[in-house]
Amino acid sequence: MKSFVSLPAAVLGILLVSGLSNPSAAFLHDDTVSTSSGLIRGHRSPNRPDVSEYLGIPYAQSPVGDLRFAPPVKYTSDQPFDASAFVSNLPASALSSLFPNNYIRCSELTYRFPQSLDCPQTPSKPVDYPDATEIQKTVIANFAGQNGNAQSEDCLKLNVWSKATLAPRKPVLIWLHGGRFTAGSTNNKFYQGQYLAEREDVIVVSLGYRLNIFGFSGAPGETQNVGLLDQRMAIEWVRDNIAGFGGDPDRITIFGQSAGGVAADYHSYAFSDDPIARAIIPMAGTALSMKPNTMEQSNKYWYTAASALGCGNFGDVLPCMRSKSTAELLAAVSKVPFEPSRALAQPVFHPTVDDKIVFSDYEALSAEGKFAKLPALIGNADYEAGYYRVSAFAAGVNLTDAEWDQFNLAGFTCAGARAASHRAEYDVPVWRYRYYGEWPNTILYPGSGAYHGTDVGQVFGTAEDASGGVENTEDEQKVSRYMMHAWALFARDPRHGLHWLGWPRYSEKADAKKFAAIAYKNDPNVNILPAAESDAGCAALGTDTSYAQGAF
Repeated sequence: MKSFVSLPAAVLGILLVSGLSNPSAAFLHDDTVSTSSGLIRGHRSPNRPDVSEYLGIPYAQSPVGDLRFAPPVKYTSDQPFDASAFVSNLPASALSSLFPNNYIRCSELTYRFPQSLDCPQTPSKPVDYPDATEIQKTVIANFAGQNGNAQSEDCLKLNVWSKATLAPRKPVLIWLHGGRFTAGSTNNKFYQGQYLAEREDVIVVSLGYRLNIFGFSGAPGETQNVGLLDQRMAIEWVRDNIAGFGGDPDRITIFGQSAGGVAADYHSYAFSDDPIARAIIPMAGTALSMKPNTMEQSNKYWYTAASALGCGNFGDVLPCMRSKSTAELLAAVSKVPFEPSRALAQPVFHPTVDDKIVFSDYEALSAEGKFAKLPALIGNADYEAGYYRVSAFAAGVNLTDAEWDQFNLAGFTCAGARAASHRAEYDVPVWRYRYYGEWPNTILYPGSGAYHGTDVGQVFGTAEDASGGVENTEDEQKVSRYMMHAWALFARDPRHGLHWLGWPRYSEKADAKKFAAIAYKNDPNVNILPAAESDAGCAALGTDTSYAQGAF
């Protein structure tokens, strides 16, 4: 059980004087919320003071010892918890040594808070890409988590942003971050929820989940895909507790991007009888975008890592693997060869077919309608490859423009089109979008286009933060506000909300295969275009996702 760490009395006094610890003076709801994880105390968002943020709330027990590689175990507590920073349950004496550069200044005193403890991972390294813009490394570092956040296996935490209003039972948007199931975190400048919560009066939740070998071990005979089970437990926590933050547990939308989009879609198949969510928004990734590992593949990767650690290459090596340190496991993962791919190398510790959480043939399941009939908003950026070309350059992978076009089609455009079509066949309300915007604070290099992740900054309203402070243009600001409103409107009324913006519901009828083109030629007004504008080449490609297998 976590213990509550009290702030020093002197610091509390300064916080009280400054108003930071007493948001009841400025908020219409209490800043403390009773939850199954204890009495949660948040704080006022520093740059959106009408929003309360609750950061680093534990939803599952720390997955260490016998819980490493195992399904998550629910965290419960009747103790108070300070959620005023991404993680605030470390002893105060440890903060200054662990996090000497991360602090907030209150009057004449300084009180140090830790940043988010990311789930264990090996972040990518900065790349000296030709003709890079001044902001390229900053944007990529913020998106890819190259900023040196501390890591810990005790990372099953979630964050809540809620605006102080009298509005009852607000819609809830639960964010699943991407990162190829091997990297990523919620302490990311792209994913901060205060702007969306403030502007649209929705509740935004983000969650951490186990990655790489910790979340997708492939250990024979053990429960697979515990990283996805982490997500499910967090979603259950939201269902059970969000009313205390002003949210409506019957109006939950799961949205995610890249691997997070794939995961959001996976939940609609794995939990078709009880999806909890009322709608999904898979951005730049669906269940049809990639092929999961077979059990045989994942078992092979597991034993390769175990052998590298001296634990053996057959039989029950689990106790030995649990005895190793986090750093030792990550080092062993680095020794497991990637799977070859037609483009980028495929990460190996990945979702695995177990026919419970992850299935072998999502095309067949989709054709048979074996998914929760949740309204869906499906789409991607116009040139997803613009981001991946940087990592390909670092890996010495050289593809032609035509091959990158196939990459875009296989993993994103065509997979999204098929996902939308299958839902339309079963009369599920579904909409498609495509994001085209190219702005001074998003361009990575000449020709980077609307690349992978650039739409995320518009939905969250964080493009300025992610670029290191380069301001939005006036048109970009309009586009960002429009996307915030569209996503929130969909969350409020997934069946009809986008109709009021003039979006056509996607249909299999030839004249109704249309999508919303956002920032088309940087036009702040949304254009409605025929699917043929984006889907040319999908018929020839069929269901082949091999060109983009390494994207997820």
